[in-house]
This record gives sequence, C-alpha cells and structure tokens, in this order.
Amino acid sequence: AESAPAAAPAEQPPTQAAPPAEEPVREKPTTRELIVETPEPETGRVKSDSLADRLGAVRKANSKPLLTSGDAAGSGLEKITDAARAMTGLEEHPGKVLSLCAEAANDLQDVFEGALPADLISLRDEVLQTLEHLTLLQIENTAGSAADAVTILLQLKREFAARQAA
Repeated sequence: AESAPAAAPAEQPPTQAAPPAEEPVREKPTTRELIVETPEPETGRVKSDSLADRLGAVRKANSKPLLTSGDAAGSGLEKITDAARAMTGLEEHPGKVLSLCAEAANDLQDVFEGALPADLISLRDEVLQTLEHLTLLQIENTAGSAADAVTILLQLKREFAARQAA
C-alpha cells in the first residue's frame, strides 16, 4: 500500500497590521511666515509680530553705547583702588589678599562686557590674562604669591592710568 503524499501545510494569508494613521504633512515655515506670539505687558493679550520686528525690538532694548577708552580706564582705576583699600592691614593674611585681588580682576572683567572698540580689546585681553595668573596664584596661597598678585594688579593699574591720561 502506498502511502499518500504528505499534505503540504496550508498557507495562511499574511496578517497585515493596520495602516498607520495618516498625519497631515506640515511644511516648514519660511522666514517671512514665521510668527512669534508674545503677551503684551499692558493688557496681557497675545500679540503677533514677525520675527524681524521682534529681533529689532530686542536689539534696540539691549543695545548700549560702545565703551570708550576713558570710561574703561576710569572704571578700572576705581575698582583697583577699591581693592587696594580693602587690602589695607591684611599683610599677614595672604589668602584674603589673594581673594581680594581675584575679586578685583573679576570686577575688571565685568567692565569689558559687550561690544568693544578696537583700542580696548588689548586691555580686555590683559585683564583676562591677569585673572588667569591670579587664579594660579590663589592655588599657591603663600605670602609670596599674595605679593605677586598685588604687583600684577599694580601693573594693571598703571596700564589703566596710562589709558585714562591718553
């Protein structure tokens, strides 16, 4: 007796997952179409401005006149003189002297925030370099490093005085 050939397994139709829900296609807005909604301070209502209008308003609100060499020198001399007064009588406390020198350098760095004319860039760079040196001297925390920090500030004071005289 011959055996009947084995029946091939019945093929099942492949199951398909439900098609994903179609999302609407969004086009990227162009610069001219971009709208920024901001609340109006007076009424709390929402106001629409173009990006260009909003950017112009921000620039106008945040713009300051350029720092002049004389203004920078005067402000720098004032900050160094204030630090010198605070150091009076601290000869036996090198850590405090170093901290005051570093604070003075940080205050000097604040003078140079924002846009600068070309003649002040080198002075700003000197202040940044002084701040780096003072940070290293603070790590040493010795009487010699405190004396070096004061010397560096005095050199910077001379530079500011020369700028103010010019």
